Amino acid sequence: MNNCTLIIDGNWLLMSRLGVKMGDFSRSLAPEYLEQAKNDMVDFVAQSINKIIGYWGPRIDNVMMVQDGGSWRKRLPKPALVKEEYKGNRVTSDEVAWDYVWDALKTICQNFKANNITCVTEKLIEGDDWCWYWSRYLNHVGTNCIIWTTDADLKQLVQKDPVTGAWTVWFNDKSGVFLSESMQKTDMDVLLNFDAVDPFIDEICMRVGKSTYINPDDVIMSKVICGDHGDNIKALIRVERTTKTGKPIINKVSEKEWDKVKKELGIKTIDDFKKNKELIVKTLRTIPRLRECSSSMADIMDMFDYNMILVRLDKEQIPREYQLAMNKHKDEYVITDLDYLRNNYKVLAAHTEPVEQLFADLPF
Repeated sequence: MNNCTLIIDGNWLLMSRLGVKMGDFSRSLAPEYLEQAKNDMVDFVAQSINKIIGYWGPRIDNVMMVQDGGSWRKRLPKPALVKEEYKGNRVTSDEVAWDYVWDALKTICQNFKANNITCVTEKLIEGDDWCWYWSRYLNHVGTNCIIWTTDADLKQLVQKDPVTGAWTVWFNDKSGVFLSESMQKTDMDVLLNFDAVDPFIDEICMRVGKSTYINPDDVIMSKVICGDHGDNIKALIRVERTTKTGKPIINKVSEKEWDKVKKELGIKTIDDFKKNKELIVKTLRTIPRLRECSSSMADIMDMFDYNMILVRLDKEQIPREYQLAMNKHKDEYVITDLDYLRNNYKVLAAHTEPVEQLFADLPF
């Protein structure tokens, strides 16, 4: 196997680039203009990929991309307290020619595969699921992983494999690199000049210039308790009321309140979290502004379990049938020639333009 693989969140990469080119995909445009917009987007995404490969240089020796194929989570039966659809708040504009947008991503994936680069998608499996699968599989066989995205949910995947010592980190150019706190050197390590961390990690952190160590379980626990507006996941305990002017207000558990309760109860890991979920709920309900919550304990506990399935990327939460569906793609993992890619941008693009023009002042 190889040493370090860059895992690209394909849907994030496409949508992040679409923000500056949205007008080019107006449904009012003629098909020939939309086709050109698609080709331009393929170029733009290919440029970004080529540039990030150049940014990491010899620190990575493989690259792959994952894509959304829908979501099995939308098919889950909802508990009594949930009426909203998972990610149901993500409304797409009818004025955008989305078929051309998605064709751009499809073209990039086809170009990946045509050039011996791993690119995977599967019906009802989200890109987040793929990031979990590949990072765990690759760490298991001794390959390190860098997940390139701005999706904060994927920070829960940072880890150091207890057997192989291989690691997964989360990265984007604005936020820097996020690592598991288990990989951080202690004061004693520094004092004794003891390399408790693979020197390669030190090199990664130095390259990025901004590193943050976190407890990945905190990412999961916070979202289960406090919800997430971006994915339309509701907070565990809510009190709905109206002001004197008739304006609706929803009081819910804040991250600050959750952090306080978590420390009071000594909750540090997911195992602590699961074992003490009833105590957690009871304690949260003692918060003065949440005491009026009329939901039954049983309904809140059901919602706790439901949120865990929505949020946590783990074999305990992802149904076995989807784990097996992902595992069928295991043999599609290939190690590509990154030196060839660095010197041949055109292989990832639908058509070619002068390289000097393509890479001028472009963000990742």
